This record gives sequence, structure tokens and C-alpha cells, in this order.
Amino acid sequence: MGGCLSVLPWGQAVTQACNSLFGDGNYIHMMKANLEALEASMQTLRDRRDDLYEYGKKVSKKLEEVTDLLRRGNFEEVAIKGPLPKVDKKDIKKTVGLDSMVGKAWDIIMKPERRTLGIYGMGGVGKTTLLTHINNKLEKEVNGFDVVIWVVVSKDLQYKGIQDQILRRLCADKDWEKETEKEKKKLIGNNLGRKKFVLLLDDLWSEVDLNKIGVPRPTQENGSKIVFTTRSEKVCSDMEADDELKMDCLPATEAWELFQNAVGEVRLKGHPDIPSLAEKICEKCYGLPLALNVIGKAMKSMMRYLAALSAPTFRLYFSRVTIWRLTSLQYLNLSYTGMKGLRKLISLDLERTFVSSIDGIGTSLPNLQVLKLYYSSVYIDARSIEELQLLEHLKILTVNVKDALILESIQRVERLASCVQCLSISGVSAEVLTLNTAALGGLRKLFIGMSKISEIKIDWKNKEKEDLLCNSSPYFRHLSSFFIYDLEGPKELTWLLFAPNLKHLEVIRSPSLEEIINKEKGMSISNVHPPDMMVPFQKLQLLSLERLPELKRICSSPPPALPSLGKFVVDDCPKLPEAAIREFQRHEQE
Repeated sequence: MGGCLSVLPWGQAVTQACNSLFGDGNYIHMMKANLEALEASMQTLRDRRDDLYEYGKKVSKKLEEVTDLLRRGNFEEVAIKGPLPKVDKKDIKKTVGLDSMVGKAWDIIMKPERRTLGIYGMGGVGKTTLLTHINNKLEKEVNGFDVVIWVVVSKDLQYKGIQDQILRRLCADKDWEKETEKEKKKLIGNNLGRKKFVLLLDDLWSEVDLNKIGVPRPTQENGSKIVFTTRSEKVCSDMEADDELKMDCLPATEAWELFQNAVGEVRLKGHPDIPSLAEKICEKCYGLPLALNVIGKAMKSMMRYLAALSAPTFRLYFSRVTIWRLTSLQYLNLSYTGMKGLRKLISLDLERTFVSSIDGIGTSLPNLQVLKLYYSSVYIDARSIEELQLLEHLKILTVNVKDALILESIQRVERLASCVQCLSISGVSAEVLTLNTAALGGLRKLFIGMSKISEIKIDWKNKEKEDLLCNSSPYFRHLSSFFIYDLEGPKELTWLLFAPNLKHLEVIRSPSLEEIINKEKGMSISNVHPPDMMVPFQKLQLLSLERLPELKRICSSPPPALPSLGKFVVDDCPKLPEAAIREFQRHEQE
């Protein structure tokens, strides 16, 4: 039968043919017009192409100019990215007794003929807080300051560090970081020479030569100002301050108000004996804001546990408060000898409290032997390290760190690092985190959490003698507890071989972890260190492995015996073989 052929009536076929040749949609009839339109469009495209090639030449030329500027290091000719904020505002909590001091400092700064103000007083008296008020108040100042720059100087005067802080504030690009101090000086001078600036220098221990940094001298003509804090009146003289402002401890009324704020109204009313006790403790702080805040907040944490005591028991517990001995609570452990105030304090336990700063502790509490900050709101920074080094009698220290470089700095200070017994590392983002067994020889408890760390490395060299192995501390002899929570990066934890006396190990939510002890890395360790380090978990009492999606092995060959293992927990480790689980469960049962 074949395919079907559709035949149109003759009239309909003629109509369709005419429409194709002469209708609105035909292409033959409109060919000339279409060709003219096409030629016009082509010319437009050619014109735009020529414009684009010309623009490309301009871009290429500009790129050559920028490349040349980068090569020659003339960064002052490169535009800053985006508008520079006048003030970098800082968080500040409610303060007591500073209003009049802020007013005095502000009046001095606003006088056109005054250029430099020095604020001095003992550590912990509130100098940095006062400077913070000035910094934030300058944001609303309408007299035309272009930029306010905050710089922390500290005891170990480093001009490079000061220059870097200034340049981070002034320059959006980072190319200056590799430049010499001379080039940085030039860049700072070129930037500030065109601005009406306020330079806030916090914590000067000696004179700072502004010329070495590149900061132009403030004059009445350029309208710039310098305000600094120091513990020494002599530094004010050395810096040729036009005005000096001394900060003293708070008078009794304001000291009591600040202490009440720190303890909180609810806690003060929690027991009938608390107000009189709080007044006695407040008196022992001698109006020092740091002591009032630290002790007040510690007392606040403590009171929730004591409020339920009967009145006789409560009074008995605090019967010797005048010699400052509050020793039975985990959250506050103050041991005071003598009757001359906080300077005789030898033990301060602020673990798990909301105290957020230890500024001034080095001079306020010079006899401290024990300082516990583990799981508190205090994170050690460069300034804290300076403070802690002032504690010459320190023997026990528990700390929190959230910066890998700060941890390295701590480990470089041998006397300070040797005091560390508990270390919490959180919020760190780093390729490598290094733990030194020689420096941290007293470490007992370690926490690493909420961090991104590709590799945890162990260093056993003494930093003072880089070429020698520290034979006395090839591993963490005292480390007994290690906790990992929410750690991204590591695929194994073979470095735990350096903790042969580990008793408590918890690893929770480490998404990249594939094994605890890697055989190859373990063999390389055994080539350098004693063979007994190759037998892990000999003293382990508790092993908890939870929510580890990639964990395939605990160790390549299960230990022949785990004599101390009392508890073994595995939860949500889908790739861990049942055989490995049963092997550890067998040791647990035994």
C-alpha cells in the first residue's frame, strides 16, 4: 500500500504559494530590505568591536602600570579599596566611676593646642577601658578627624608589630606585609601625612619613637592627636606628653557599686548573710576595678551553689572569710595568707566562669602560684602572655587558646609553658598545629574542638637548644585525658603514641577521621623513640568514639591486652568493622 500522499485542492495550493512569495511572512519578497538591515547590523557590530579593542588596549595599559607599581613597591600610589571607616568601634561593658575621667580626657583631646595625652596608673585600674571609651566617642566627633587608629604596644616593644597594626588599619591590600620596616615607615608617613588622625597607643612600658614607625608628629597645624596609656609616670615624661592624667582606684562608694554589678542583684539577695559577706570581700579589693570584676563574677558563679545552705551552715562556711580562704568549691578557690589585701593572693580558680579578661593581673596579684582559666571566657592572647610572664611565682596554669600562633608563643616561653596543666584549643583554623612535649611537659588534660586543623604535629625538641633532643621529655608523660569535639581535618591521631599514660580518650564528630593509630606513621615513630611507644592504650580506662562517619580502624593490630579498659563506647561509626568493635569489647569485658 505504501505511504500516504495528501493532496490539497487546487485553490488552496495556489493561495499558499502566493502567501510564500508575496505575503507578510515571505522571505523572497523582503530579501532586499532584509539584506539592508543585515548590513546595518553588521556595521554596528564592527563599530562595537573596534570600541572593545580600544578599551582592551586601555585596560592592558592600566594593568602594565599597576604591575610596575607593584614591582617598584610604590603602594602609596595604589588606591585604597573602599572608604576607610573613621573608627573601629570596640565592645565595652557597663562601667562605674569612669564618666568624670572620660570627660577630663575628652576636654584635653579637644583643645586645639594640646597634642599628646598620657594616661597612667597601676595595672587593672581601668586605663584600657578609658581608652576604649575615647575610641568609641571619637566616632561621633564632628570636628573632622579622618581616622582613629588603635595600637596595642605591650612590654616587649616591637616596632614592626606597631607598624603592622597601623597598616592593617590604613591599607586594604596586603602587599605591604612583605615590605621592610623602611618601606612600611614610608607608606605610613605618606598615608598619615595627608590625614588628621588620632593614634591611640595602649599599654606603653617605655618610650615609643614615632619617627621609627613613620607617624608624623602631631602639631596644632595638622590637628592630629596621640593618646597613650602606661603604668609609669616616667613614660609620660619620656613621650613629652602635653598633659598627664592619673587614674586611681575607685573610692569606696563606687567600688561597692561596681562589685554589686558584678555579683548581681539576684545573687546578693539569695541569702541574708550574703550582703555583709560581699561588703567584706569588696573591701579587700581596695577599689581596684580588675579585682572587683574578677572576684565579683567568681562570687556570682559560686553563690548559686551556696544559696540553698541553711543560715548556720552558711555562716560557718564563711566564718574565716576575713583571711580570704574559700577553698571547697570547684568554681572559686581563693587562698589568701596574711591581712594586707589581694597582693598576697596565691591561688585563683576561675574555671567555668564568665570572666573575660585578666588585664592587670600580673601587677595586681604578683604572688599568684595557681591560676585556673580552663573553660572560662578568657582566651589567651599576646597581651595575656605578657601579663602571665609577670607572675614570677606561677606553678600551675590552666588556659584556653583559639589561635595556633598564640599557642606557639606560649610554648616558646619555657617557664610559662611548663606551668600549663590543662589546655583547651577551640575555634582554631590552621594547616598545622604543633604540640611540643618538652615545653608542655606538665600537660595533664587536653581539649581540641570546634576547629579546622589539617595536621597535629608533635615536636620533642627543646626550643632553647634546637639541635638537641630533649631526652627527659620525649613524650607527654602526664597527659591522662584527651577530648576531641567537632574537629575537621585530621585523618588519623597517631600522635597519641606520644601519650603513653592516656587514661581517658573521647573523639566525637570528627568527619574526616579514618583511623586512630596509623601503622606506617607508628613505625616511623618507633624508629626514633622507644619501642614501647608502639603499643597504644596500655593504661586507657575509657574509650569513646561517636559520630565518626569515615572511621575504619582504631589501630591496625589490636593490642594484645588492654588491662585498664573499663568502658568502651561506639556510636554512629558506620564504617568501623564489627570485628574491631568486638575486640575492644572483649577487653572491656575482661
